[in-house]
Amino acid sequence: MPPWPALTTAIEGTTHPVVPVLAHTPASGLYLARCTRCGAVYTGPWKRLPSSSRAA
Repeated sequence: MPPWPALTTAIEGTTHPVVPVLAHTPASGLYLARCTRCGAVYTGPWKRLPSSSRAA
């Protein structure tokens, strides 16, 4: 299991799934991500998943 298996962020009231990346993106510089399983704040860089890869 990856160290951060289920990250999301809330942007303007909408929840988005995110994944860790090597460098900050504009969104990760402004918003926090959290683990949906334990609630821990993820302080590293992340990017949003494309809408086509989101679970229905």
